Amino acid sequence: MASNKVAFTAPKLVQFTSASLPSCAGTDTSAWKGTAGWCKADNTIYWDRTSADKALADIGDMAVGYLYSVAFGDAVQSALHSRRTGEKRSLMNDCLTGTWARYISPPIPDSRTDKLSLSAGDLDEAIIEAIDTADPLDSTNVRGSAFEKVHAFRVGVLGGLAADAPLQIDAAIAQASIKHAAVFRRLREPHGVQTTVCIHVERWPVVRADIDAPVVEGHATH
Repeated sequence: MASNKVAFTAPKLVQFTSASLPSCAGTDTSAWKGTAGWCKADNTIYWDRTSADKALADIGDMAVGYLYSVAFGDAVQSALHSRRTGEKRSLMNDCLTGTWARYISPPIPDSRTDKLSLSAGDLDEAIIEAIDTADPLDSTNVRGSAFEKVHAFRVGVLGGLAADAPLQIDAAIAQASIKHAAVFRRLREPHGVQTTVCIHVERWPVVRADIDAPVVEGHATH
């Protein structure tokens, strides 16, 4: 983000348990139970240790990474002065999480000092966690439905953070990695999608419309 002249300080990580919610000025932290949330007041990601331990045991390490990343995405949106709120903001966090998954998808360039990379099954784990943390009903409209969250994540994985043209990745590898998740066998490309990337990076400082334009619209087929 620094290369795009966007001021950003990485948030701290602090754990809590479901029985003892953290406090954050101006925020109802009850929504963080079972997941993680970013507190703007102290630039801290508070994560539910109870749920993270369960996700690690039941799903895998990328499920925990997903919890961290969606909260981190909230910090990124704040730095970009996004006007999104509620479900739309949550879905953008899913999309940004997809861009992170894309960034750490192998092969990792030799020039990169951070060698963290996805292993077999990690994208499936992320998708399962997205489904597990989705709104229980389509009408809830808080975090997004399972379909909306999975699609937003998919947009991030396949589109990423693009400049004027999409970043070059081996889309075939990405597709092969995710196609085994059962949910993708039921999806088709939704109607009305206005962008195939999360954010146009080079225009972050000057164009907010890209941030606040709809990311996902559509429906699932059975």
